[in-house]
Amino acid sequence: KSDVLLYVGAGANPDPRHAATARKLAELLQRARVDFGILEDEPESGIESYWTGQRQIFTEQAQRVVERLDNAGAKTIVTLCGEDLGMLRSKYPRHSRAPRAKVLHASEFLLPLIQKGRLRLTRHIAQCVTYHDPCYLGRQSEPPTEWHGEERQTLGVMRYFTPPKPINYGVNGVFDAPRQILRGIPGLRFAEMQRIREYAYCCGGGGGVPDAHPNVARSAAIQRVDEARAVGAETLVTACQHCRHNLTRWQDGDSSTPVTDLVDLVYAAAGMG
Repeated sequence: KSDVLLYVGAGANPDPRHAATARKLAELLQRARVDFGILEDEPESGIESYWTGQRQIFTEQAQRVVERLDNAGAKTIVTLCGEDLGMLRSKYPRHSRAPRAKVLHASEFLLPLIQKGRLRLTRHIAQCVTYHDPCYLGRQSEPPTEWHGEERQTLGVMRYFTPPKPINYGVNGVFDAPRQILRGIPGLRFAEMQRIREYAYCCGGGGGVPDAHPNVARSAAIQRVDEARAVGAETLVTACQHCRHNLTRWQDGDSSTPVTDLVDLVYAAAGMG
């Protein structure tokens, strides 16, 4: 039992890079003396069934996951991957319910530890990086706004809501914490791409696109990497396993731009690897 639960995510099973990043995050939490736990048999978030439109299956899966997380008794859930943050914070409340615990992405949890000096970034990293906003960590993580009203129809065609429903513009996602961490790493030069935050260009790695439309996934990844190179970035940083995988897989050998997870960079800056 612990107040903090580290939700690793399903990607740690098939992807050795994601598993390695999960271990690094655990070591960072240990360095900061955070008392945390990990589920022995962690359930998958259900993102695959959500992406493929199997909403009934997704709803049932989400209910099981929430019950498991609630039974763990933690007050805070820390997700490693941006996709899991978006699912637990944004999609679950729409189709089932959110966990009782507060859900934070690793960047949101690590930032206060760095600011309070519990985790010191002392290693000088002399390179230029840029940051890619994952869809599910950014615009897709905005919690739904509660609305009470009536849906009406006029002339048998047009639907409208009284009072009007609030529009989700995706501006309240996780955008600042990763950037604050990057700016706090000694020696690191941070350069922004043109399309960022809620207007960030999708990497093409989610929604089942790589399987159903590989050419679209390839085109999106190549364009995004080109945008990173255009601002002089030597490394492209992100915070989602799908983004890292898709932004890496379509690059060509010698001309490739390394893609790394934010946690990996923090681990190096803390002098731990």
